[in-house]
Amino acid sequence: MNSWPRTERIELWTLVIAVLVLFLWLGGQRMDTLKGPYFVNLACFWFLFGMVCLMGHSISRSSVELLKEGELQCLEKPEFRSAPALDN
Repeated sequence: MNSWPRTERIELWTLVIAVLVLFLWLGGQRMDTLKGPYFVNLACFWFLFGMVCLMGHSISRSSVELLKEGELQCLEKPEFRSAPALDN
């Protein structure tokens, strides 16, 4: 059910933070040229990209859990267990 184990999420965040720190450092070293703001923008992009990936994963995982919980509740009700099959 959990498509991304905890270790993979930690590895993703470690990579995102490492890239973020690298780009912020490179941007700080070259603020007098056009490369400085470019690297700072890249750092912001990769941070937002990591946030969107993890939030999308979290939302999809919770929706799957809600769907499974709803199916279990439907199966527990007696009117759903004895319902006749639909014939086409």
